[in-house]
Amino acid sequence: MDKLERIAVLYLTFLGHPGGLSFAQLREYLPAAYNAGPDEDPESMRRKFERDKDELRSLGMDLRHYAAGEALPDGSMATHSIYIVADELQRPPSVDLSRAEVHTLAAILMAELAETENDPDPDRSVERALLESAAYKLLYKHPALLQTAAAGARERPRARHESAPDVAENLNRIHEGLALRRSIEIDYTRKTGRSDTRRVDGRGLISHRGRWCLVAHCHTADDIRMFYVDRIARLELTENVYPADRSFDLKQYSLHPLALRIESTPLKIEAIVEAEREESLFDFLNGLPDSAQVKYSSPPASLKTPGASEDAGAPNMVSLLTTNPSAFFSWMLRHPGSVRRLGPAETHARFLEYLGALKHNYAGPEKTGAEVSK
Repeated sequence: MDKLERIAVLYLTFLGHPGGLSFAQLREYLPAAYNAGPDEDPESMRRKFERDKDELRSLGMDLRHYAAGEALPDGSMATHSIYIVADELQRPPSVDLSRAEVHTLAAILMAELAETENDPDPDRSVERALLESAAYKLLYKHPALLQTAAAGARERPRARHESAPDVAENLNRIHEGLALRRSIEIDYTRKTGRSDTRRVDGRGLISHRGRWCLVAHCHTADDIRMFYVDRIARLELTENVYPADRSFDLKQYSLHPLALRIESTPLKIEAIVEAEREESLFDFLNGLPDSAQVKYSSPPASLKTPGASEDAGAPNMVSLLTTNPSAFFSWMLRHPGSVRRLGPAETHARFLEYLGALKHNYAGPEKTGAEVSK
């Protein structure tokens, strides 16, 4: 099941279950999407679902997570971890196009429709239906295009193919290079726009927010580097065969927000988490490399709430190292009440600084510092 089909089915599945679904139920309803294969990590399926939730949110469907014991929107109590669609579907923001953009988009749609018109491939019929739907909506808002869409508009714009790298083809060649352990020569465009040619020995592929990233040993840098596949303009397999690196562990290379090197020195975080809200935190910490040193444990006796019941085997304290503490603070604000205590003292002070910066940014020019502090 490809991504487009998976997102569409996921959207319809939650529409048909207004009472919500657990992740276990989702695996039953969508086995082709979230059941791990024999060579797949089961936790990768949960990470895939988290990415799909972001996609649904961009389409106007916000899934809210409720842990066991939390009050549900209908007033009842959740008996297990469950995801429920927010009260109202939010409409995505409207997109305003210039006249030139409208005509360019119309030309692309016409060209694609012409290409798929007589294609017997059943997969292309689904693509054609989506293209037709987009064309109808475009013509509904801009009916004048019906008169100005001449036959010449069906010609495919050259720039669209000359400037856009073929990610699917690059992925196929990268997989071939990884399987044969053959060096790859690439023309790579950096974020600054500068391009250069590199020879790299692939180590593996990772995905982040829908973008594939090649982890490889770069001969120019003589070190491990990461290259976004959609920034590779040219890719060729060389005849050079490199030896296997038995010591390399792909799991140590992550694009997780907590693993981004925003600061040079890692900050230690110790958080006591409400037991019924631990699953959300565990989902957030999934995929962190070993360098983060994530550890789960019971809190020290001095930090336990007097009279609190013991839950044997259920850790409710987490410690980790991060070079991007703001990402953890942001998670705390998006999940209020999840963290009961935060330490050590340096981290707590940094959190207060983070809150102060937020208050300053959102206070507005008419408010004074005294008003903000209240």
